[in-house]
Amino acid sequence: MQILQLDIQGYPQDWISPQQAASYYATDSVAWTVGEVCQTLRGGTNARSGLQSRLDIHPILAVNGASKTNLFDVVPSLSNAKLFKRDRYQCAYCGSDHGPSGAGLTREHIYPRARGGDDVWINVVSACRGCNARKACRSPEEARMPLLFAPYVPSVFEDFLLAGRHVRGDVHAWLASRVSKQSRWYASH
Repeated sequence: MQILQLDIQGYPQDWISPQQAASYYATDSVAWTVGEVCQTLRGGTNARSGLQSRLDIHPILAVNGASKTNLFDVVPSLSNAKLFKRDRYQCAYCGSDHGPSGAGLTREHIYPRARGGDDVWINVVSACRGCNARKACRSPEEARMPLLFAPYVPSVFEDFLLAGRHVRGDVHAWLASRVSKQSRWYASH
């Protein structure tokens, strides 16, 4: 089970384990939580009271203190899995659907790397192998293959959803409510 760790302002910082979350609870570092208790950790028995210690863990917790990340400087890491998910498993040139496995999709550079194009979110789209081969080392205009949708850099909230982890329904809903309605991911959910 993954716990979503937020900074004090409510921006996602990391996926942590319940044991890591317990250390924040134990040191009184949790500012606030979201959601119903998702796990209870049990400890030893108190010699005086005879009661067993227990710690209730929530699926989302905000930690006190300064954020360890300036979200204005964050660019989500690029991977094929996140790219294909961002593009809804569709080829950006012919629109063919490749299902949730993404089988048959490739990372296609709009402005080819061989011609100085960067491997960054705004220069890549999902493309089927046929379209990628047909476009080759040309721009979409040169190949006469217009894009069906524009690439974009996912927000930090969308990136946590694109990461592909098994996300609890309540955590998924919380993150999804913060994704821009203009996002291709949002449009598919």
